[in-house]
Amino acid sequence: MMILQKGVADLSRRFVQFRMPMLSFREYLYLTEGEYLDPVDVFNSYEPLAMIISKYNVLKLFKEYVSNGIRPIFFEGQYCNRLKSVLEKSLYNDIPFYVASIQENHLQLMNAVISHLLTSPIPTVNISGMCSDWGVSKEKFYSLLYVMNKSELIRIVQKKGDKHIYSKGAKMFLGDPSMYYCFDGNIGSAREAFIVFSLSEKYPVYASDNEKEYDYLVSNYSIEVGGKHKNNKRADYVIKDDIDVPYKNNIPMWMAGFCF
Repeated sequence: MMILQKGVADLSRRFVQFRMPMLSFREYLYLTEGEYLDPVDVFNSYEPLAMIISKYNVLKLFKEYVSNGIRPIFFEGQYCNRLKSVLEKSLYNDIPFYVASIQENHLQLMNAVISHLLTSPIPTVNISGMCSDWGVSKEKFYSLLYVMNKSELIRIVQKKGDKHIYSKGAKMFLGDPSMYYCFDGNIGSAREAFIVFSLSEKYPVYASDNEKEYDYLVSNYSIEVGGKHKNNKRADYVIKDDIDVPYKNNIPMWMAGFCF
């Protein structure tokens, strides 16, 4: 994907660019159950999803989706093993083809970033500490993070107004939320990673300027993300895991999977 983007100017007359995101929950439901619905603006209309709640065990299907269905490789079985192979190919074959002068310690550093984000309850990395541990300059580390983000291995979430290209942002997640479930990752990070992944396909998503009030700014809405007992702080909406129906300003997490 990165190589095609880099060469698009030379190839622009030969092909039209389409970006193929990973599967939404809406698409997963169509592929597994044959149920088709158009994308839904979950902040303004729940009605189109009422039939889903009445017809299916939506929480069961959603758990299957986020843990074993975000990529269409789920049709082939052994999802987590295949996902590990995809990750390794991206790290050891694709990125080295794109990044000049990559060395073994650079590959080890990127592996360390993935491992850290997988298990850490705080979704970010310590730039100075990791540069020291792996003998890498900050300039090189930021360039590696940039490529990992562009290739969607990770997803860097910035605060609104942050225009820095080479940045670790305010928060950082694995690009594929199912990695957290496959490899016993942190459940809090998994939830936020899914929300960022899903909502970013339709809305601009920014990290909060004040986490005591909310987690994310999504379009013009302040959002809090968590489990079913999560408090709303001062957020406009709370997106909660493990609830099946919306109430007041609480939106079930599975509904975010119908944004695209």
